[in-house]
Amino acid sequence: MKHPLLTLLLCLLCTAAYGQTTTFEVTESVYFASASDKLDRKASQQIDAFTANLASYADFSIRLEAFTDEQGKVEYNDKLAEQRAASVRSFLEETGLTATGWEVSTFGEQRAKTNTTDDVERRTDRRVDLVATVTGWTDANAALAAARQPMLQRMTIDPTKQQVIQGEKGGRFFLQANSLVDADGNPVDGPVTVELIEAYDLSDMLLAGLTTTSGNKTLETGGMFSLTAMDAEGNPLKLADGAKVASSIPTYDFNEEMRLFAGREHDESGAPVDWEQAPGRVFAQSSDLLPTNGPTFKQLRWETNDALEYAAWKKNNPKPELKTRKVPSLRPNPIAPDTATIVWQPKGFDKVLASRAKRGEMTRKKVDKAKALYVHQKGVQARRIKMREENTAFNLKAKELYPVETEAWEAAFEAVKDRVREKNRMTNEALKAEYKRKKDAWVQKRGSDLEEALASGEYSGNSAQLSRYFFTVGELGWTNCDIFYAEEDPVAVLATAEGSDRKTTVVLVPAGRRAVLPYSPVKDGSWKCSGIPREMGYQVMAYHIRKGQLLFAHQRVTAAGDTPEELMFNPIAVTDLKNILANVLEAK
Repeated sequence: MKHPLLTLLLCLLCTAAYGQTTTFEVTESVYFASASDKLDRKASQQIDAFTANLASYADFSIRLEAFTDEQGKVEYNDKLAEQRAASVRSFLEETGLTATGWEVSTFGEQRAKTNTTDDVERRTDRRVDLVATVTGWTDANAALAAARQPMLQRMTIDPTKQQVIQGEKGGRFFLQANSLVDADGNPVDGPVTVELIEAYDLSDMLLAGLTTTSGNKTLETGGMFSLTAMDAEGNPLKLADGAKVASSIPTYDFNEEMRLFAGREHDESGAPVDWEQAPGRVFAQSSDLLPTNGPTFKQLRWETNDALEYAAWKKNNPKPELKTRKVPSLRPNPIAPDTATIVWQPKGFDKVLASRAKRGEMTRKKVDKAKALYVHQKGVQARRIKMREENTAFNLKAKELYPVETEAWEAAFEAVKDRVREKNRMTNEALKAEYKRKKDAWVQKRGSDLEEALASGEYSGNSAQLSRYFFTVGELGWTNCDIFYAEEDPVAVLATAEGSDRKTTVVLVPAGRRAVLPYSPVKDGSWKCSGIPREMGYQVMAYHIRKGQLLFAHQRVTAAGDTPEELMFNPIAVTDLKNILANVLEAK
């Protein structure tokens, strides 16, 4: 492949109808010295640039195609091609590149130019082609959703017990037993998966695609989180009527005027684009949130947990799986060369000067080369036939044993379930006698339980300056601890971003405010944000998808005015977005 950039351009032109497809190929070729499998400095730089470009796409797989020139024996060239492919792959892995799939094809001299003495031409045959099948991002929301995946915490709980959900960033959420119900209002008693996203810092809010507006009003946030739950089948759950989640989130600046807001009008990635004020207020002490209802007998059955015992047994005794081997297909049988028809044809002066002896010698060499290739192809076919026979026999044996192993496993599992049921029956009989004592004890210590559950916990920031918000929420989903604020002499600020469209995300962060305000498109490439005070400084950030690549732009503005800010996009990897946002916000 002599012109990888030209090939890339053609690939991108082929995806002009980008709305229909987001998959295309990106290629690069690196070249080697004769008889060498070592990457030189230029080749290493090419690969570095190639991998950096790939990181800005949603996903990709890589295929390596290795070649040699025709000098040397076929067997030697086949081995050399394998070594060159191995060198490139090793270099890629050392850079930390993670691809969805790898494929390596070695062609040796099969596609090399023949009968050439021009080393420039031969050099084009001494190469490895890197072919990446790339999946581009469809829009900025999809990229942000992927970027915030590390923020998502997932845990499995028993909904029949009271639970404290501990967030990795310091949030704590006290869930009463039997407070989760399905869409029809029925209590859930099987395993429940709880998902938590915490966004207490501006960088996390930006990463989560969150903004701070309620209708046409601006909010200043004290922190946001999303708490959701689903049953074992993935069906969403909700809080029972009257149930509340006692919550505690960290803050550096407690403000008793803060109110609670629930997320509304979610975008395609699931992030709310607007907030609606919800009932309730914030407190500085958890004692204001003490529950008044004691536990029921069902809530005290923590000694028995069938699902967890079954899961533990299954973990130690995994169910048999049918494991088979791939049976390779056969290629057409190689055809022996017709040596009688192989004749060396001289070119140039050789047509006149070549002697009969030379013609005979060159013809014999050509015949020998054809015979060697035939022997190689026969060996390859024989190996594939042997592998096909071995794998077929292995698969037949595996299919024969699988039903027997499965039946034995199911019988053992039934025995475990019988044993657990009997243990539970005996345990519950004992609990009935202790129910009143347990309930009285819980009532006496409920205050200290809640205090301990909500007030403890670590936070990634400076704990010496840390205080906490305490409040209850009556519905699952996004919750925002916020306050309305209004400024005198607000001005609408403008930004331009070449190539942006309505799927571009553009936001503004006012200086000194814990707020994220969205821009709205006013015309092609132009954006408008209202509500920022004149002369206040701010930062504007934008995410955009162009030909499948995630692009990021940032501009710091010292004083809001009438001059549009020009944004310049640059490719960025989703995995780097969190650090880049944090650095941008911390920079002075």
